[in-house]
Amino acid sequence: MIMIIVLTIVFVLAVTFKTINYGRWSARQGNWRGAIGLYVIALLLLALSAGVYIYNQVV
Repeated sequence: MIMIIVLTIVFVLAVTFKTINYGRWSARQGNWRGAIGLYVIALLLLALSAGVYIYNQVV
């Protein structure tokens, strides 16, 4: 069970890191609205993943 949780955390962090880096690249290209959108997506990814994990631990 612990291994699945660790792999899920690693996967979520990897996707978040990739999304943030793509947002940085987008900002350097001059696409600020796209960069902000990517940052919001990365934040939502982390928040929703943490929320689901916490909800499953409580309920």
